[in-house]
Amino acid sequence: MTFEEAQLYKDLPVLFNVERGFFMEPDAENHELKICEEHPGYCNWTAASLHNGGTSTPFARHQIPKDSEQGIRQFLQETMPHLADRPFSFARICWCADTPDREFLISKHPDYPSLVLGVGGSGHGFMHIPVIGKYIMQCMEDRLDPRMQRTWRWRPETAVGRDWEALQGRWGGPNKVRNLADLGEGEWTEVGARL
Repeated sequence: MTFEEAQLYKDLPVLFNVERGFFMEPDAENHELKICEEHPGYCNWTAASLHNGGTSTPFARHQIPKDSEQGIRQFLQETMPHLADRPFSFARICWCADTPDREFLISKHPDYPSLVLGVGGSGHGFMHIPVIGKYIMQCMEDRLDPRMQRTWRWRPETAVGRDWEALQGRWGGPNKVRNLADLGEGEWTEVGARL
């Protein structure tokens, strides 16, 4: 965005469309508007992992699928049409750490008690940023309220028999979990890479 546009939108609240995506005010330094397409998510299943209880293997690429770029541009066309055809400065997949029940996991690891986990934002964790650190600290100091301990405990049983392609209350885009392993080389954007 230009400096003038960034000033115009500097106090813009987060605009969230549950079926299309969201964007937030441009950052002050680079004047970039963060835009995310909304859909049930990506996994990177491989033939081996599908037979191994549903593990999605790690994936690193500094691009997004072309259909995601099209979804983002459609969202912009509907909300801020003057930005819909602008080139993107960079593109990344935003990995959400979903838990099987979409609840936080704030607990000491059962086998490594000095390891405290504070994970499982499941697409809604950003809303808790102002307060969640307090609970993670309480867990580290063994001061977490017993109700919260039960709610956020280590709970591998929630993954037993899970349908890994279930939407878990998410929607948008094609209304399915997308497998990145299905994408061919020509199905990725060519947006300029930036680390």
